[in-house]
Amino acid sequence: MHTHDLRFPVICAITACLPSFASAQCFETGFESPARGGLGMDGGRIASFAEFDSGNGPELYIAGSFTQAGSTPVRGIARWTGSGWADVGGGVTGAGGSGGSGGTIVVHDDGSGPALYAAGNFVDAGGVPCSSVARWDGTAWSAVGGGVGGSCFGAAVHDDGTGPALYVSGNFTTCGFAATPCSNLAKWDGQQWSDVGGGVVGPFSGGCCTYGLASFDDGSGPALFIGCDPGIAGGSVPAQGIVKWNGTQFQTLGSGLTNGPFNFAALMIPWNDGLGPALLVGGDFRDAGGVVCNHIASWNGTNWSNLGGGVTGTSFPYAGNGLALHDSGSGTQVCVGGLFTAAGGVPTEYYARWDQKGWRSMRGGVTGGSFTNGGPLYSRNGALWMGGGYTAAGGIESNFLARWSDNCPTLTADTVVIDRLAGGTQTLSCDLGPAAAGNTFAIFGTISGINPGDTFGLNADFYTPLAPNFVINGFGVLDANGRANSFVSFTPSFAPFEVSFHHVALTIGAGGFGPFTNPVEVILR
Repeated sequence: MHTHDLRFPVICAITACLPSFASAQCFETGFESPARGGLGMDGGRIASFAEFDSGNGPELYIAGSFTQAGSTPVRGIARWTGSGWADVGGGVTGAGGSGGSGGTIVVHDDGSGPALYAAGNFVDAGGVPCSSVARWDGTAWSAVGGGVGGSCFGAAVHDDGTGPALYVSGNFTTCGFAATPCSNLAKWDGQQWSDVGGGVVGPFSGGCCTYGLASFDDGSGPALFIGCDPGIAGGSVPAQGIVKWNGTQFQTLGSGLTNGPFNFAALMIPWNDGLGPALLVGGDFRDAGGVVCNHIASWNGTNWSNLGGGVTGTSFPYAGNGLALHDSGSGTQVCVGGLFTAAGGVPTEYYARWDQKGWRSMRGGVTGGSFTNGGPLYSRNGALWMGGGYTAAGGIESNFLARWSDNCPTLTADTVVIDRLAGGTQTLSCDLGPAAAGNTFAIFGTISGINPGDTFGLNADFYTPLAPNFVINGFGVLDANGRANSFVSFTPSFAPFEVSFHHVALTIGAGGFGPFTNPVEVILR
């Protein structure tokens, strides 16, 4: 193979060739450590997201065990204003003044008006004594009828035929001011708390916890689905990781969840798998109803099915940390976060997405942190919010919080294949967004392929196998929309055999490299 100086056969320059700019998906910048002025978290766990309108339009709320969101001191719950974080009425406080956990948040109208309900582990909210459940009306916190005697892990709104009510799950034995016996499951009807059919208890000394809750009609009528440790529901019904309450009795879902270390459903969401309504379940299990599912499964009311082989890859893999449906403009995808490094055999880093074409990674996933893991997910306004245990997302610093968006720096090409004997040109179109207007951009390339976890999304050879001194000569200035066009030209017979290259575009400024695009390929064939 001849070695050519690529500074001459490979030329990148500003030109006006492409009429359109396509979109791509990526992790956004801005969620770095609060100590560096970013919008990330201080390291406390994010447990859930919800959207609530307190009179100023719908806003995003997050709940968990954190004490700082961006530069704002908070206690277990924070509100996203669209550009930064705000405190929510003083938040929630744990026993002895410790930081409380906002746990699960859900919007519900119990007859006193729409409000945001927080269910977690705390003793007061905004200075108001509460027992693990509190109500935020947009102005102030209030107690919810005495709450529960323990911790809450889940909350959902469900109508059992007597009207919509708030249900909470967790690890508690009583509910309400009267300390009514409630075994890990309780109902608030707007006036009082009550037991739900005897609740769910463990087979030994009553030890058991309930987790995710979901209201869903699987074809046999509306029911409340409850994720739980293996135990007994209603005194006699086997609760093998999941059980449903139809308003009068508990029922099993086939043989339930088995062959995992702990066997429980952590999260559940209704969806349509293309064959009709179904319940998507994520948690710690290998099999669902005897079907190998690997921690994520679908229940259609009669049978369990797997989702492309599920997720695998660690000594304790499960998809119980995050589960959401997200439409990026090309159809709904199932997005999963948790402790796994492969999805359907595709290498991933703690997050993955699935559609009818199969599983895909999320541009390098997340890395860093003392215990790296994917966490809760929430789809909102075309973006996917992602909380978890990490310090970088897709190679971008992101402190325990990231946002996966369609509004990303992009690079597109007019062709992928060029005749290596005849030579030719690949025209490239860069779109780095209005915020990059007037900045210098550069095109970088590699001959050894892509590395989604790398800062640039490329293997870091930058053509060095062919020309050690070559860094692609594609420099220019972005227009008022943050766009520019370039081209890469190859001389005839440049390559004696088929070879491919990948390119990315990025901005260069006084502060170093700015946002980078997706990689695009050119093949000399």
